[in-house]
Parts: sequence; C-alpha cells; structure tokens
Amino acid sequence: MGIITIIALVVGPVVAVLITLWHQNRDEKRKRKFDLFKSLMVNRRYFCGMNQEWVNSLNLIDIVFHDHPSIIKLWHEYHDMLSAPNRNYETENRKILDLLLEIAKIMGYAKLKQTDIDRFYLPVGLNFTNDLSLEIQKENLKYLQNVNKLYENQTTIKTSP
Repeated sequence: MGIITIIALVVGPVVAVLITLWHQNRDEKRKRKFDLFKSLMVNRRYFCGMNQEWVNSLNLIDIVFHDHPSIIKLWHEYHDMLSAPNRNYETENRKILDLLLEIAKIMGYAKLKQTDIDRFYLPVGLNFTNDLSLEIQKENLKYLQNVNKLYENQTTIKTSP
C-alpha cells in the first residue's frame, strides 16, 4: 500500500503538469488562429488596396493554419491569383470569401455564411478620408519630384562653363 501511495504522489503531479502544458499549448494555437482570422476579417475589404496588416496576415496563413490543408489550398490559390499578370478582382473576391468561410468553419463559426462575410461596413466619411489622404500623398510626391528636378537643373547650370 505504501508503494502505491508513493507512486501516486510522484506520478500524479507529473501527469497534472503534462495535462496543463498540453492544454495551454492547445489554447495558444487556437488564440493565434483566432487572432489571424480576426485580422483577416477586419481588413477583408482592403484587399484591393493591400494595407500592411492585410499582407502580414496573409503571410501568416501557412504557419498558423499549417494543420488545415483545405485552408492552405485556398490560400495558395488566392496567392496565385495575386501573382497573376492579368488580375481579376471579382474572382479574387470570391476566392478570399471562400478562404475566410473555410477558416470560419474551422474556428467554430459554422453558421456564418459567405454573404455575412461579404457584408462590410465602411463609413462614407472614412472612405472620403482615405481617398483624400491618397490624393495628398500623390500631390506631395509630385511636389518632391519637381523640387528634385529643379535642384538637378540648378546644379547643372552652376557646373556648366
């Protein structure tokens, strides 16, 4: 009876620690998957503009969802579309919706439909602000390019005999 108690005292805590570590690892993997899914969902309408968070999220799919071949397949198909010389945004949109729907299913959102994923809220004012910011950036670039040309012309004039 004493040996069984000693074995239980030694094995019990070891098993408890192993179970805890396994559970923490499982939870961490799920959190990484959820965080990536959330990032993709939040940025899903920016795919035409390709903001940095969208690109970063796409680049993490191979790692985070390595154990889900269906997601990897859809991601690689979408990647090939992005790399094609003649891009078709309508086809790309359908593919990204398929990818997000597959991730949603794996994450436990079985009732989520493709139409739900395709619905996106973007206030008119925010869109206006983004367009205005882009216009300002373009004008600043033109200005800087002209200043650079002017500087080059002045340098050429000063160095001419």
